Amino acid sequence: MLSLPKTNDTIEVGAWKRLPTSSVNLHKIKRDLTLPNPAYAKATEMGVQPKCSAFFELYEERGGHILVPRHYEDTGMERLTFNISDDAPFTATSTPRNKLQVEAIKWLGKKLDGRLMLRAGAGKTVVSLMSAAEARLSPVLVIVHETTTLEQWVSRITEHTSLTREEIGVVQGSRADFQGKSIAVAMMHTLALRDGWDELKDWIRGGVVIYDEMDVFPAERMRRCLSMFESVRWGLSATYRNDGLQKILELHLGSREFYRAGYELNPVVVSCRIKVPDYFAKYSNLSRMLTEMEVRCEPYRGALKDLVRDSMAKDRKTLLLMQRVEAIESLGQWAEEEGYCSGVIHGGIKQAQRMEVLNERKLIIANRKVAARALDQRDISTVILTPTSDPGLAEQIAGRSLRIAEGKKRPIVVIVWPYHDRPGQGLSMMRNMARKTELALRACGFNEVKYIAR
Repeated sequence: MLSLPKTNDTIEVGAWKRLPTSSVNLHKIKRDLTLPNPAYAKATEMGVQPKCSAFFELYEERGGHILVPRHYEDTGMERLTFNISDDAPFTATSTPRNKLQVEAIKWLGKKLDGRLMLRAGAGKTVVSLMSAAEARLSPVLVIVHETTTLEQWVSRITEHTSLTREEIGVVQGSRADFQGKSIAVAMMHTLALRDGWDELKDWIRGGVVIYDEMDVFPAERMRRCLSMFESVRWGLSATYRNDGLQKILELHLGSREFYRAGYELNPVVVSCRIKVPDYFAKYSNLSRMLTEMEVRCEPYRGALKDLVRDSMAKDRKTLLLMQRVEAIESLGQWAEEEGYCSGVIHGGIKQAQRMEVLNERKLIIANRKVAARALDQRDISTVILTPTSDPGLAEQIAGRSLRIAEGKKRPIVVIVWPYHDRPGQGLSMMRNMARKTELALRACGFNEVKYIAR
């Protein structure tokens, strides 16, 4: 039995779909749109007091009506209208580099909601900008969840469209600069944590909202932002969500999906095991072992330095991802003393300094949490990382080396992991994670794998 009325006469579609409660199956709607919150389940499993609700309720009841995601049962969508400019507010200054981008631009240009899923380095940012320009859809609001990503979008907009930096709006913190602009880039946290935004909603009405990296948006804030605007909605990502909440995206962005697997570049994957002292066998806590390994274990740190030396000797722009700030800073100091053109990136480094490191330095030593997804630097050809059990994260990290650049060397992705002849629980877990990371990269089609030991 359908939840919605048989006729569209009672359906109003905007940011939400608005239905009279008297003519719908209210019980079914609430059941369909109540989803378990994985963060609550995880906290409960760990014995921690949850700081979130047990369920997401993807509906609101307001005075005789119920508001549901606008793609719930996909009726009434023909009532949406969009702004098509007689005079293009901005033009694309780049052209598609391959058939895939041509197809993706055409698909987005149908002026419908949908999810564009292309592998890292395939050009999702450029495709969405070209499509909006070609379809003359305006204004455009891009929503991101990392400051680095915001800056990268501003840079790509100036690179691939006729707009200058001064003509691009920014919504971040207390700054809300969008009036009179054709494109604005907004931080998701700024939008989700503040009520209102009536002027922004009026500005974007009938335009396009682009949700970048929708696969990693924090769930609660994602839910709020997805239902905020009455506009065309495009979601961009390289992978699906791994938290069981993909359905939220489908309800708000629709079932239309443009998905293409495969990469233009095919990296060599190197699995590098590093022998560590026997006292590592006592560790069962991965976090403590990681701190010891990155900060104090000289055999491990020495092996990382050797890998960096090898890469730098071959004139390869190198990204070394670590998880402890103390280790990042100390290796950064070592690299400086060695005379490498290097820099560090972590949460304590300001955005302007991060961009200078990305653009000007040959060796980047960065915090994995900061740089695994939000780093878009086309000339990186070597990535060195510790293992992860998350296949999507492994693919995203590898993707830091898969951007297209003229004269670029074949990418190399190095997985580094500790071992000992008598491994304890922690070392066994790291070995298994290294294997999972390797398998995740093989699943992406990266089948040339080499094994080395240090």
